[in-house]
Amino acid sequence: MAEDTKARLPAGGQAWVHYFGDDLPEGLDEPKTLLGGKGASLHVMTCAGLNVPPGFTISTEACRRFFEHGDRWPPELERQIRACLARLERDMGRAFGRGKEPLFVSVRSGAAVSMPGMMDTILNCGLHPGLAEELGDTPHFWHLYIQFITMFARVVAGIEPERFESSLGGAEADRDLAFKYLALYEESAGRPFPTDPWQALLECINAVFGSWNNERAIAYRRRNDIRGLAGTAVNVQAMFPSRVSGILFTQDPNDLATNRMVLEASWGLGEAIVSGDVTPDRFMVDREDFGRFETFLGDKVARWRRRATRATTTRTPSASPPSRCGKSPS
Repeated sequence: MAEDTKARLPAGGQAWVHYFGDDLPEGLDEPKTLLGGKGASLHVMTCAGLNVPPGFTISTEACRRFFEHGDRWPPELERQIRACLARLERDMGRAFGRGKEPLFVSVRSGAAVSMPGMMDTILNCGLHPGLAEELGDTPHFWHLYIQFITMFARVVAGIEPERFESSLGGAEADRDLAFKYLALYEESAGRPFPTDPWQALLECINAVFGSWNNERAIAYRRRNDIRGLAGTAVNVQAMFPSRVSGILFTQDPNDLATNRMVLEASWGLGEAIVSGDVTPDRFMVDREDFGRFETFLGDKVARWRRRATRATTTRTPSASPPSRCGKSPS
């Protein structure tokens, strides 16, 4: 652990949180047992000097302790998370959920054995209605915030998006609609939606811990005879602005013999690709010669053409696709 974080550990204390690229405990044979597969990969890429958005990993052992002690955090975990979050703010030059260029983070699961799609992820943690004064009280801001409410509600409180859509769907995104979402969340969950960024982060972390024991994850481990794991790690990583986001496979998962990489991308958050909500553009790139590739266009182009057609019909200039906060690398 880096000096500014390590110095805060009490004598004999355990490091529950590991900043990307910091030294790991001595004698650790397999980093993914402590950091999970995703956290271990982020650690290795950071150490290799790749341009990885910074962040930190809460260990699988913290998850184990969480369940062993009645869904309570182990001693020192909160303080270590606060220290790493402050370091992340310094590295990014941004304040978490504050200012004209606020820091947002993704909160993502990652076990030692890959369990694709079985556990949960929350993106853009740090968004809250008070930021409208800094970022602009625009439909685009409220659209992003409503996206966050919907994702948070599903993962943290088990409220499906249809609950909002059936009551509030069809209206234009604005402040009034966002606060109706917040009211419906409180009515459905029995508690207010957290508009304080730190409280939202705590609930996101607990939800990702909790997803280790959701029905999907338990069934997947049983079906694949996965045993003896401590739990899931939690990766908290800086988000970054992007128009398009997606997923890169370093080998074609459908045909390893082709020796090619696959990039899938679309507008919005990368989770839409994972969940199957969009048909992404697919780029098949030869691993030996990056200059040779095949392109298969998804529904992004069709949607953009429909927008351009509507803009032409109404004699308004076609705008660029709206900027979104992108997903951190998979």
